[in-house]
Amino acid sequence: MGIKITSDNPTGPTQLDFPNATIGFSIQGPSRLVDNTFAYSDVLSWTRGKHTMKFGGSFSAYQDNQVFNFEIDGVFAYSNAGAAGDPFANFLVGLPDFYAQGPAAPSNIRTKATYVFAQDEWHVGNNLTLTYGLRYEYSTPKSDTKGRTYTIIPGAPRSTVFPGAPLSLLFPGDKGAPTGANFPDQTNFAPRFGFAWQPFHDGKTSIRGGWGVFYDVLKAEDNFQFNGQVPFASAAFIGNFTPQGPATTSGFGFQSDPFGSTGNPNPFGQPIDHNVNFANTFGTFTSNGTGATIVDPHLRTPYTYQYNLSIERQIYKKLVARAAYVGSSSHGLTTLVDINPFDPKTLNSPNPQRFLNELPGNLPAFTNSDPNGVTPPGFNPNVPDGSFGQEQEFKNSSNANYNALQLSLTQQTTNVGKLGVIYYTLGYTWAHSIDNASGFRQGSFAVPFFDPNLFRASSDYDVRQYLTFSGGWDLPFNRGPRRLVKGWSLYPILTWRTGFPFTAFGGFNTLDNAPGPSGAGDQGLINANQTASIQYLNPKTNGLQFFNQASFNDNIVQGYGTAPRNNLRGPGRTNLDLSLEKTTQLYRERVTLELRLDAFNLFNHTEFQNLDTNAQDIGSTFGQVTSAYDPRILQVAAHIRF
Repeated sequence: MGIKITSDNPTGPTQLDFPNATIGFSIQGPSRLVDNTFAYSDVLSWTRGKHTMKFGGSFSAYQDNQVFNFEIDGVFAYSNAGAAGDPFANFLVGLPDFYAQGPAAPSNIRTKATYVFAQDEWHVGNNLTLTYGLRYEYSTPKSDTKGRTYTIIPGAPRSTVFPGAPLSLLFPGDKGAPTGANFPDQTNFAPRFGFAWQPFHDGKTSIRGGWGVFYDVLKAEDNFQFNGQVPFASAAFIGNFTPQGPATTSGFGFQSDPFGSTGNPNPFGQPIDHNVNFANTFGTFTSNGTGATIVDPHLRTPYTYQYNLSIERQIYKKLVARAAYVGSSSHGLTTLVDINPFDPKTLNSPNPQRFLNELPGNLPAFTNSDPNGVTPPGFNPNVPDGSFGQEQEFKNSSNANYNALQLSLTQQTTNVGKLGVIYYTLGYTWAHSIDNASGFRQGSFAVPFFDPNLFRASSDYDVRQYLTFSGGWDLPFNRGPRRLVKGWSLYPILTWRTGFPFTAFGGFNTLDNAPGPSGAGDQGLINANQTASIQYLNPKTNGLQFFNQASFNDNIVQGYGTAPRNNLRGPGRTNLDLSLEKTTQLYRERVTLELRLDAFNLFNHTEFQNLDTNAQDIGSTFGQVTSAYDPRILQVAAHIRF
């Protein structure tokens, strides 16, 4: 077809997109992911009198090696526009609507973790045991073997690694910059304390409690943010193929050379240019434009205080009742914050400015388009080229707490005569989880720069009540052929819970250059306006409508909308799974055949799942159920053990 494309990682032909057909391979991949973990651990136990002491530690090295490919071989798109007026005819004369190409996105992440601890279990008396200890954890910040990370430090001098970068944008090797995603956190000490007490010396009642500090592990959310991003890689989008004169007998030259024919430099297959001029190449450096998300250079390891107190009592033979309070208080949880909001002092000016808008002196004058007249992704006409637009950063800006009452009744394996053998656990939890953001790629993923606690409310995963019953019943069949009647068991799992919380989002959509109704530019955080109390409906009799749309509107003119975060409650769920199992000994006890029939959602109830909570859909699907859990599923399995 005469298409000559330079690819960072050639995997096949260039994709051709027509309105009703696509020719070529998927633009997703191929990708490669190879993770390696090398670990060593050891524990020394020492018993001396009433003390049992343990000392131990571990060391692990983690490697994440991946290459992510997206549109690696390029994509030409065709439509009814263009000189020929027909998609296929435009293809024949070489006149696409646009061309897009992505880079190979390699990363080689490395981190090492070291843990040491000391613990003592002190048997104070025959009815009281105390356990206490101290743990220390240290994980090196994630780094890339080729330095493919960056960070923003306001007020820092210009980068010497990439001199054309905006002020405040630094890279490994720059003075004052971390060598990886962030600076090390070396303060992770974790004390622990617990006790077990039998107050009546009868072996039937016990009281247990504990408190401790536990550290999280910074996960993949800070691994992949630099993957395939500028200046280590470049993507391309050419959207203005303007014919200059008539086509030759071989058509226009756009398909054979999309870069040269439009006067654009070809960024693919080239080594990293440390003298690249960010202003000419990238427009504004922005989360919206590049997909880049910054990691706070001073990011700390999130931690939580966990505490519990429980009372257990044997009330009849093997029947045990338990009541417990379980709680936690979490601090420094990671969430996204737009660290480049609009400066409130400039909002009433003709050109409101973001905080990070310093212009390096060697950059060219402000322009509003690329050489082809196409506005670069994320371009901000209120901010000079080469500086920043919206810039989301992972920060320790979220806190959470959890409190729960847990009740349970456990029947251990018991022979009840002619009824067979039974065992079960009945549990009930009444709980509440509260936070100001619930994590990366959750419904509540970010907090406002000027008021991080503005959306503090029930967590996205908060379930207020949860009831579960699970157990087993070995059926007492004993008449007839032994291999036929013996070994039958039933295993039920019954669950009931209240619904998850939801937020009525405003759906407000602004460009990167607009402060939006909040005035800060964080348009992704706008909620709807709530004008009346929420009226819940039965979706089975109201056309899948779960709550009344009339309680909300999308006329947000100032602020973040009046609807509180997570003040809607979605559908609860009641479900019964049941398994029937037959165990047969084929050869003494050496070979056993297990036949199993599993029924999930046994009664085939419609169990609603997600809702449309985007207020832009008022008048259509806003407030409607959009999906449900699986209907009844039957599964048969056979298992031979020997």
